[in-house]
Amino acid sequence: MAGRLFSKGQMVVRAQGQTTCAHHRQTILDWFCKTCSDIICAKCISSTHTGHSFIQLSEETPNNRAKVIAFINEAEKEKLVEIQHEISSTNNDLKRHLDNSDELVTQVRKQGEKLKQQTDILISKSISEIKRLEEENTKLLVTYRTDLETRLEALKEQVKYCKESLQTGSDIRLFDAADGLETPNTLPMKPHLSSSKFCPNINPMYDLEQALGEVGLVTSGKLQSSSTQTGKARVTESRKVVRAKRGEPRHQGWISKFPGGFLQPDPTNQQVIGTDGSLEELIRGLNTNLASREGISRNAEHDSPQTTVLSTWKPPCDVTSICPSGDGSLWTGDNSQTVTLLSSQGRIEKQVKNPGGVRDICISPATHTLWACSHTDSSITELTGDSLKCRFKTPDTPKCICLTKDGHVLVGMKKKIAKYKIGGELVPTITTTPHGKPLVCTPWRISECPVSEKVAVVDLDRPADGGQDRPHIIVLDKDLHLIHHYGRPQHDLYHGSGSGPFDPCDVTFDMVGRMVVADRANRSIHLLSSPGKYLTRIHSDIGAAWFVSVDYDEIIWAVFSYGGKHVSRMRSSTSKLIWSNKPSHSNAN
Repeated sequence: MAGRLFSKGQMVVRAQGQTTCAHHRQTILDWFCKTCSDIICAKCISSTHTGHSFIQLSEETPNNRAKVIAFINEAEKEKLVEIQHEISSTNNDLKRHLDNSDELVTQVRKQGEKLKQQTDILISKSISEIKRLEEENTKLLVTYRTDLETRLEALKEQVKYCKESLQTGSDIRLFDAADGLETPNTLPMKPHLSSSKFCPNINPMYDLEQALGEVGLVTSGKLQSSSTQTGKARVTESRKVVRAKRGEPRHQGWISKFPGGFLQPDPTNQQVIGTDGSLEELIRGLNTNLASREGISRNAEHDSPQTTVLSTWKPPCDVTSICPSGDGSLWTGDNSQTVTLLSSQGRIEKQVKNPGGVRDICISPATHTLWACSHTDSSITELTGDSLKCRFKTPDTPKCICLTKDGHVLVGMKKKIAKYKIGGELVPTITTTPHGKPLVCTPWRISECPVSEKVAVVDLDRPADGGQDRPHIIVLDKDLHLIHHYGRPQHDLYHGSGSGPFDPCDVTFDMVGRMVVADRANRSIHLLSSPGKYLTRIHSDIGAAWFVSVDYDEIIWAVFSYGGKHVSRMRSSTSKLIWSNKPSHSNAN
C-alpha cells in the first residue's frame, strides 16, 4: 500500500506503512510531531506543522518499541488466555446446551410414550368394564327371556287344556281346569341391570398438557416461564423456582382438629367490610398485624394472582354449613333448627325452621329447592313454601347431604355413603372397597361434579369411626365406585411435608369439573384437576378455612375463622367458576 493516499473528508490520510509524506510527494517521513502525535517530513515543519513541537522520528522509536513490547506481553499473558478460555467455556456451554436439549427431548418423548401406554391401558380398562357389564346384563336378560318363554309355553298349554275342557263338557275335566286357575301365573322378577355411561372430557387438551408436563426456560438460574406447573421435562432449577412460587414451608400455629364447637360471632355486628371505605382499611390493618405475629400474610403471596376478594363480613349468626341460593344470596345453617338466608352483604333476608338440628344443606340441581339433613332426628327435609318438610329418615345419623342431577339423594353416614330416591327408597350400591374396607369412615362433605357427575367426598377419617386420623378426599363415579383419592401423600408432592398436613374440610366443583377444596389447617383454598392433580392455591387467609362453595356468577364463597367466623366473597379468573350441585358445606363439630 506504499505510496497510496486516502482522503478523509478534506484531510489526506497516510496509508499504514507509507514512508513518504501525503502532502509533499517523494519526501521521506523522518520527523515526529509531538503536538499532533503524527509523523511528518522536513517540509511539513515549515508549512502544515509551523509552531508545533517536533523531534527526529528515530528519537521516538524507543518509546514506540516499549509500547509494542508491553502490548505483546499483556496480550500473551492475559488477553489471549482470557479469550481462549472463553472460547473453551463457550464450547462447553454449547455441548451442555445440546446435551440438555437432547435429554429434554428424550424425557418428553419418554413421557409421551408413557402417556400413550397409560392411555391404551385406560382405554382397555374402560372397554373391559363395558364388556363386563355387557356380559352380565346379557346373561341376566337371556335368563329372564328363557324364563318368560318357559312361562309362555306353560300358559299356552294351560289355555289349550282349558279350551279342550270346554269342548268335552266333562264335569270332572272342567273342575280340574277351573281348579288349576287358582294357581297364579305371575311373571318372573325382572332383573336389575347395571348401566354404564361414557362422559368424554370436553377439554382433554388441558389435562393432557398437565399430564405431559411443561418445559421451563432457565436463564442465569432463573425460571423464565410464567407457568406454575412442574413436569418431568423440566430441569432442576425450574422445579426449585416453581416450589418457591407455590410457597415455602411456613411455621404456623396449628389449629386443633375437630373442636367441640365454634366461636360464636357477635350477633349485633352486622357491619359489612366492602371494597372501599375506612372500615376496610381498619380491618386490613388489624389483619396485617395479626398475620405478622403469626408469620403469615393475609394477602397471600402464594395465592393465584387472579383472585380478588370482593368483600368480607362477620355474619349475624353462627355458620356451620353454607350453600349459595343461586341468586346472589347464601343459605347458612348453624347446627340449630334454623336455616338462614343471608344477602351478599351479610344481612338476614329469611329464616326457616327445620324439624331437627341442621347438620348440612344443599340445593337440588333439578328442582333448585333447598334440602337439609338433621343430626338430631336423622331426618332428610326439603324446603316447601316457608318450611322444611320431612321426606324420609335415615337409619343412622346423617353427616352430609348432596342432591344429584339425576334426582337422587346422597347421604353420608358413619362408614358409608347411601343413595336414596326422593321418596326415601334405598338404591343398592357398593359400600366397601375390593379389600372389604368401608369406602369412607367419616364422610363430612359431598359434592357432585356438574360435568362428569363424579362425586367428591371429604373423609375426616376419625379414629372413633375406624379411621387413621388422616383426612382426605375420595372421588367416586355416579354409581359410587371408587375412582381415586387425594390425601396427604399426594398433597406433599406439591408442597412438601413442611407446609403442614393436608386437612380438607370442604369440597365443591367448578364448571369444568375441577375440585375446589377448603384446607382448614393450612388456611387455604386449593384447586385440583378432575383427575386429582394439584393445580394452584386460589386463596390463603389468616384464619382456618372451614367451608367453600361456588355460585352461579363465578363467585367463590368461603368461611374462615379468626376471632369468630368471617364470610369472604372472592372472584378467581383461574377459570370460569360456576355453581355446582353441592355448594353446601358445614361445621367440623
